[in-house]
Parts: sequence; structure tokens; C-alpha cells
Amino acid sequence: MIIHECGAKVSEKASFCYNCGHPITKMSPLLEMIQEHPAPKEQEANLAQVPGNIIDELGMVVGEKKKDYYLQQWSKETVGQTWNWSAFFGGLIWLSYRKMYVPFAAFFALLVIIELILAFNRMNLFIAYLIIGFIMHSFMGFMGNRLYHFHVRRTIKKIKKIEASSSAITKAMKEIGGTSWGGIGISTLAFLLNGIIITLVVSLFSYLDRQTTKMEHQLTMEVLADSESHQKALAERKEKRDKEKILQDVIDVIRKNTESYQSEDLEGYMSTIYNDGFSKNSDYHKKMVRTEKTFKTFDFVYQVNDIEFVYIHPNVVQVKLNESRFKLNGPEFENQVITRLHTLKKQEGKWKIARSKIVDMFYIDKPAEF
Repeated sequence: MIIHECGAKVSEKASFCYNCGHPITKMSPLLEMIQEHPAPKEQEANLAQVPGNIIDELGMVVGEKKKDYYLQQWSKETVGQTWNWSAFFGGLIWLSYRKMYVPFAAFFALLVIIELILAFNRMNLFIAYLIIGFIMHSFMGFMGNRLYHFHVRRTIKKIKKIEASSSAITKAMKEIGGTSWGGIGISTLAFLLNGIIITLVVSLFSYLDRQTTKMEHQLTMEVLADSESHQKALAERKEKRDKEKILQDVIDVIRKNTESYQSEDLEGYMSTIYNDGFSKNSDYHKKMVRTEKTFKTFDFVYQVNDIEFVYIHPNVVQVKLNESRFKLNGPEFENQVITRLHTLKKQEGKWKIARSKIVDMFYIDKPAEF
């Protein structure tokens, strides 16, 4: 700001002149521009009609059509609080129309950055556009006159630094100033390209999200499959161990049953038989009496030729047993080869022979080794 009384240049925020002490009152932006670019003293009488004064310079930069509007807005001390409907409705495109390409590029770049951030965070761009658009258009409506005022002042200063003659300054102001329909076209094209790019980016992110979800689903299914396979393998190993234990326990019972019968150990033999009761009518009691009588009457050589497991269950096992019985001493008796089907059940945690059925039998002579 230039002090009229002494010609000193002071800060716009100063309240008095440091050179002459003259108090400083707040001026409108238009008066500040006139002070920064004073007309010659012989032309001060009629500023509006002198080609070299700041009023005409503003008119050449702004354009004759809107010159009066902006001069009126800039003549107010509260220019930063005035409203510009063209800027509000035009938004960033209005900046290009008024040849404010640098502010347009800055705001457009900011808009693109915000869009990319929103797209990256998978936010709803439609709602975001409504909010951002309202904020940006409101900002342009409220600050449009101030931004354009700053642009015009900067343009005039730049031209006067480059050009020396009055005619060259006038020509440059008319060329650089005014409006640009080409700027509208370029800015519109920029928004269209931005929309296409953002749509592609959103589509890409959506595709990546779908692929990620698909991969996560596949991974989850693989983990579940691995887990199921692991559990199945564990179950199969347990089943195999349990089956092997059943087989071994049943074989031990058959062996004890055979050895006890061969050694005529009644107690040992009956410990392998399922006990359905101690009454005289019970199968257990009848078998004990019958076996005891056999032991007293005969001496046998008893051997098991083959064992075949027919049915295996944790609670019931069926075994086909091929056995030979040869008489050593006792009354008349024909040597036998018998195929029996033993059904074993658990009693008090131990396998016992519950039923025994002869499925085949034939008589043979005494073998040579006997």
C-alpha cells in the first residue's frame, strides 16, 4: 500500500505510516489497485476517461461486458464477503472461463487427489461428489470475486513489467484478459477424462476386491478342506488303531480259550465265555457242566488251523474258526475238523465268546504226527 501523503509504501496490515505517521484507514481493493498504479498528475482529474488509468486497465483485463460488475464488487471494502453467482454455478469451469488456469489446475488436482483417496478407501463416490461439489461451488461463489481480483492485479503487474509502451500494454491486456470459451472446453474435457479415469479406477478396485474375496474364500475352503482331511485322517488312524486292538484282543481270547481247553483248565476256559447268569438253566452253566464232563471223559489234542474275521464292530465281533480235535484217550470218538462261527461281545470291558455255531464239520483219521 502506498501512502498518498508521503509516497511511502507500507504493509496492508499497518495502522499508520512509519515514515510520516499518517493514520491508515482500510481501503477497498479497487482503491488499492489505483494507488499501486497511479495515473499521471495531469490525468487525475477524470480517471474514467483516461486510457492509461487503472479503471481502463481493469476494463481491458476483465472485459467490457462485466467491467462495471467487477468494479462495483471490488470497490467494496468487504469484497471477500461478496457473492458471485456465476462462480457458484460454474465452479471450477468458471475459473477457466476467466482464464485463471493456475487456480483451476490447483483445485482440479486437489479434487482428483480427494477422489483417489475416496476410491482407495472404497467410499460411496456419489454421496462424496454431492458433498464435495456443494462445498467447492459454495467456496467459488463466496471467494470468486476475491480470487478474480487477485488474478487481475497479478496480470496487470506482470504485463507492465514486461511491456514498456502504452500501446503494447493495452494490446497485451486485451489478449491476456477477458474470457475464454476454449478454457470452458478444456476444463469440460478435463472433467470428462477425470470421470472416465475415476470410473476405471473404481472398477479396478472393485475387480481387485472381488478377486481378493474370491481368493480369501478359496483359501478358507482350502483350510477347511485341509482341516476336514486332517480330521478324517486322524479319525481313520484312530479307527485303524482301535480295529487293530480289537483284532489283537479277540485273538488273545481265542488263544486263551484254545489253550485252556487243551490243558483242561475249566476256570480259564470259562473265563473266555460270555456269562449270562449263574442259574442252572443259563447257557453259561450248561456249557460249564458239559465242558467239565468232557474234560473228565476224554483227552484231546486241540488246535486252531485258521482264523477269519467276518464282522468287526466296537461292541460285536464275529470270527470264523477252523479247528481240529483228535482223541488221545477215552471212549470211542471220531476225530473232527470243525468250522465254527464265534460271536464275541464285551463284558466288563473284556471280549467273551457269547455264541458258537458249527457251520461245517467232517471226520478225519488221526494225522501221522499223532
